[in-house]
Amino acid sequence: MLLNAGKCKIMVFSFMKVPPAPPVLKIDGTLLETEVVTCLLGVWLQANLRWDTQVSKMTAKANGRLFMLRRLKRFNLTVEDLLQVYTSYVRPVLEYCVPVWHPGLTTEQTTRIEKVQKRALCTILGGQYTSYKSALLYTGLQPLSQRRLELCRKFARKLDHELLPQRMGQCHGKDTRNSHKLRTLKCRTNRYRDSPVPYLVKVLNDGML
Repeated sequence: MLLNAGKCKIMVFSFMKVPPAPPVLKIDGTLLETEVVTCLLGVWLQANLRWDTQVSKMTAKANGRLFMLRRLKRFNLTVEDLLQVYTSYVRPVLEYCVPVWHPGLTTEQTTRIEKVQKRALCTILGGQYTSYKSALLYTGLQPLSQRRLELCRKFARKLDHELLPQRMGQCHGKDTRNSHKLRTLKCRTNRYRDSPVPYLVKVLNDGML
């Protein structure tokens, strides 16, 4: 396989107090650059495995698309039509590759994402808007945090069983009330606990109650 040096970068994942120097790698004599933030298939990755850049880019793009809602509102479109525009044109931006980054969101990042939908509902409902909770009830929309949970569960159910831990019953060979659940992964750090695979296992097990 031929590699294009112009499209190859180095990203070092290290959580040591004194991180090692990045390796010196070359392709056909071209020295590869080291990056701390990069975009891979539309998802922004950081060397510290946080999601600040992803959330910033995502919310900025979604907020930019809210301009269309404000313009359409002037043409007296119905609430139903404006909701259709929001759910098909704006909200998908906030839900792209959800299983990858949702488990690692902080409370502040979750709030930033939710505010985009709040602004959208303010625009759609106009003078009818009184509070975010009542707007959700009126429109039938879910909080984005709840939608992300359901999207993660839907994704996890479609995963190949070979990518997930065995069920408890397969591990100890006994028929217990938890034998249908997946074996819980031991997580020594919060960083690993909040990564996709352990989180998806937890989501599946919670859905098997």
